[in-house]
Amino acid sequence: MALIRSSLCIGEPAIAGSYRNSRHTGEPSVMAKFRNVATVYLLFVVASQALLVQTVLSESAKTLIINTEHFPPLSTTKETGFEDLVAREMYRRVGYEIRLNFLPSERVLYNANMGIDDGLLSRVGGMAKKYPNLVQFEESLFKADYVAFSRKKNIRVAGWDSLKPYHVGIITGWKILEENITNAKELTKVKNAKALFSLLEFDRIDIAVFSKYSGLQIAYQRGLHDVRALMPPLATRKRYFYLHKKHRALASRASVALRAMKNDGSYKRIFDRTLGKLMLN
Repeated sequence: MALIRSSLCIGEPAIAGSYRNSRHTGEPSVMAKFRNVATVYLLFVVASQALLVQTVLSESAKTLIINTEHFPPLSTTKETGFEDLVAREMYRRVGYEIRLNFLPSERVLYNANMGIDDGLLSRVGGMAKKYPNLVQFEESLFKADYVAFSRKKNIRVAGWDSLKPYHVGIITGWKILEENITNAKELTKVKNAKALFSLLEFDRIDIAVFSKYSGLQIAYQRGLHDVRALMPPLATRKRYFYLHKKHRALASRASVALRAMKNDGSYKRIFDRTLGKLMLN
């Protein structure tokens, strides 16, 4: 036992001396080395997590939220409408997927303008005057006819002023209609196409003003065989896709892709499949 105590007494000063010497000579202690290794490992973990988050954000940034209204055959909840299919192919060509977000007409514009969502399907040109954060594509999507629909055979129209004697219905948020139909006998605004054509069906209004393609489709689906699209159109306007200004560069690239689709025939194939038969009718 004396020998053991002696060896401990002899060894303890040696260890203590070694520790003191390491501090004086600048050589790292065991604890210091451990702390260094732990610090390096922690930095590695943090960097790895940051890289993972960056990768996830990068992947999610490749999906655009595009607002639309439910107006067959231009846009449908099954995403098989003319604009749905053109937009999906156009954005695919510039490396993006899209997720369609169905909203009321006014909300479509508001959310895109505020940057809540990335953009919207087509509207008439010049929307940036009222919604300055929207970037209009250079290439138009198509020309839309805005027509008066009615069940009454004695009604004739020729321009906006010809609506003056009638009770007219439109959808809230359709700026071209809100700005031009100002002197109708009575004007009723509703939130969607279903409500608009219900008013027409039950003779609550004389005329529903709507886009030609969508109006013909809705009248057909509802079995309103006596509803006529009155010609000539009240107006014909080019329609354009829009993106929020944070995607200004992308809008230019996507516009080029849309022009290429028109040139290579893919645009026409989509048009024929979705709108062609309405043209024949």
